[in-house]
Amino acid sequence: NSVYYFKWTLTVFFFSFSFARVFIFFCVQISEKGKLWKEKQERKRNKDTCEKAIKARPVRREIGDTEKRTTSNTRLPNATFKYSIKRHHALAFCLMPYVKNKQKS
Repeated sequence: NSVYYFKWTLTVFFFSFSFARVFIFFCVQISEKGKLWKEKQERKRNKDTCEKAIKARPVRREIGDTEKRTTSNTRLPNATFKYSIKRHHALAFCLMPYVKNKQKS
């Protein structure tokens, strides 16, 4: 009886051990696949951004068109600057009542 029990525990141990090994093996495989997939996605994204950058590159103009060129270049920072000012104003507007209450008390 004890020998049978011993054998049974041994087989259970062996199976559990093998299961754990298989489980670990699968986990490793999955993680490797995940890494590969991530790298692939990254490469794809980089390629996309490169293509976008190439498409967005301004067309070479004649040397006489300096005015046009400057306006097109200043447009982007100007827009961001305006946006930041607007945000700042909104914040100030929200905080105004709070500040007024503080001044009263």
